[in-house]
Amino acid sequence: GCPRDNIIFLGDLLTQKPVMMLDGHDDGVLCCAFSPDSRLLVSGSIDNTLIVFDVSIGKLLHRLQGHQYLVCTCGFSCDGSLIVSGSGDNSLIIWSAKSGLPLGKLEGHSKIVSCCSFSPDGNYILSASADRTLILWDTSTGDKHRQLRVHFDVVLSCCYSADGSRIVSNDKRAMKVWDALTGAQIFSLPMTQSSLSTDGSYGIRTPPERRFNLCVFSPDGKNVISCASDKTVTIWDPDTGEEVLCFYTRHPAIALSAGPYSLVAFGDEVGNIYIAKLDTFLPKKQLEMLQAEYRMGESTPGWHGPSTAWGFSPGISRAQPF
Repeated sequence: GCPRDNIIFLGDLLTQKPVMMLDGHDDGVLCCAFSPDSRLLVSGSIDNTLIVFDVSIGKLLHRLQGHQYLVCTCGFSCDGSLIVSGSGDNSLIIWSAKSGLPLGKLEGHSKIVSCCSFSPDGNYILSASADRTLILWDTSTGDKHRQLRVHFDVVLSCCYSADGSRIVSNDKRAMKVWDALTGAQIFSLPMTQSSLSTDGSYGIRTPPERRFNLCVFSPDGKNVISCASDKTVTIWDPDTGEEVLCFYTRHPAIALSAGPYSLVAFGDEVGNIYIAKLDTFLPKKQLEMLQAEYRMGESTPGWHGPSTAWGFSPGISRAQPF
């Protein structure tokens, strides 16, 4: 988890204790991601750099320098050999995870890159931007494969399903699921919805200030999870767009990650981190890192400010299902 300072906290889901704190950035950490084997962690910061840590020994391996503005998003390829990062300088950079050297720069967005990820097969990179577009890049050539101009506001997040067949993305007003092969839209879910009474005499409309913050696919691809400004974390059917389950938090969630064993973790704007189980979607634990405890049903901030990023270790060899 990453609060809005230069410290990254690692916690163990089995022992329910913090494992280590990693530092090295000169300013706030905005994003972090584990390698597929859980050995490496990459983080991006307001200081314009990324850092690759070996979390098995808590050692800083590489400092990646190449962006001209803050690093908003980062991720590993599925084989762990490559890292991609997106920045406020409107570009993406592909890095060697082994050497820390830049391998290529992807330029095509006209505004800040808000999110990026590799396709499961590693052939493509998906990026989202404040320019309201999504771009699919060919990893081997760096060329644009497809550009989707379908959102009407800043695209806040994007994510592949585990089998690579679908993409989910959202702006603050709508969440959309796409066919990754054709770019065809499967469904669009508006955040602001209206309905009329049967006689047409009155209408109901959701508040205009309600907005999506983030969305991700569950690891098995059977669900899409979203968090929103109205303090909800919701599970959706990715085929129909129907709501499956909904959980209300005490504060809006601004960091979201789906992990193994049907677990989902989300961090809110005051520093709490929650872990919930998708099949029941009852809150299981609330992590208070400073006192190294998980708490149930309490609001006890564990960060020095909002949790801006959160991620599961893909292997989670020490974790067990709740």
